[in-house]
Amino acid sequence: MIDKDTYKRELIRMWDSLRDDKYEGRSTCIGTRCKECPLGNTVCCEPINAFEVVKVVEKWAKENQPKKIQSF
Repeated sequence: MIDKDTYKRELIRMWDSLRDDKYEGRSTCIGTRCKECPLGNTVCCEPINAFEVVKVVEKWAKENQPKKIQSF
C-alpha cells in the first residue's frame, strides 16, 4: 500500500488529468470530469470507503506513470 504523501500526490495528479487547466493543482476534485474519474461517484455522491479509494488511486498511479524526460 502506498504511503500518505504519495497517495495525496497521486490523487491530485489523477484529478489534474481529468480537470480544466484553471483548476490544476487544487487538492479537491472540483473541476474534474466525474464521468471519466476512476473513482466513479465514490467520492462525491456516496459514503467514502477509504480503503477502496486508496486501492483505486494506487492502481491508477501504476497505470499512469509520468513520462520520463530524456536528456541529450
